[in-house]
Amino acid sequence: MKHKFVLILFLMTLLGSGVWVHCHGLINVKEFLPEKLKPASLTFSREHLDSMVKFAKKENYNSSLGIFINFKRHSGTERFFLVNLETGNIIVSGLCCHGHGGEWIDENVRFANIPGSSCSSEGFYKIGQKYVGRFGTSYKLHGLCATNCNAFERFVVLHAHDCVPTSTVAYSICESEGCPTLAPEVLRKLIPYLDESEKPVVMWIYKY
Repeated sequence: MKHKFVLILFLMTLLGSGVWVHCHGLINVKEFLPEKLKPASLTFSREHLDSMVKFAKKENYNSSLGIFINFKRHSGTERFFLVNLETGNIIVSGLCCHGHGGEWIDENVRFANIPGSSCSSEGFYKIGQKYVGRFGTSYKLHGLCATNCNAFERFVVLHAHDCVPTSTVAYSICESEGCPTLAPEVLRKLIPYLDESEKPVVMWIYKY
């Protein structure tokens, strides 16, 4: 009985910290970053590109294409970028929702990895299986870091919603339950690149 109580207490501690038992073999984004990462307030820096290439090659993911989501930027501006990692050219860009975190948090994006938090989670993701769900065409997301390893179980996916404007606006846009959410037109442009990629595409959510 005592051992059972200790086990339950251990599991509760893990849940409370947002770390599940199955979150193993995780990477630390910092391993792939230079000592000084230049601010990416506009889009992303050369260091961001190099860090993603380094990670993608190590894990045998697509090292030519990558997705950057910079939640440091205002939600009314473009902060989703599909990028050619070799040239740094932006292929597809658009506005993107962040999680509301249980309240209207506007531009003060709060990251969390806890089920039920309704927060976005930072770190590297693998773009997974394509499917059709309640929001239409969507892609499963697999969190690869300790900061986002519960993404799949939290049903955090990449999808589109009509509430997201197609172009830049002066106001804060809608928020999600934690999913990076795009305008339908932006997702339509993105789909061919994800579907035709022979290796999984990496997505990186951050706010610096």
